Amino acid sequence: MNSRQLQKLGVPEHCVKPAISAIQAVMAAGRPPRSELKETIQQVVAAPESFREDDTWGEFARSLI
Repeated sequence: MNSRQLQKLGVPEHCVKPAISAIQAVMAAGRPPRSELKETIQQVVAAPESFREDDTWGEFARSLI
């Protein structure tokens, strides 16, 4: 995913780098379906507090808060 695609999902411009880092970690662990990845990103954007302590999505979530 590129920064434009992430911004279309609601990721603010200043949070794109942490989002890309989280996506790279997820991809390294195993290739999830693209729809699942998009859904998770939207969930983090909608409720970053819920992902604050997550090993994969935590840095991205904290950047949103």
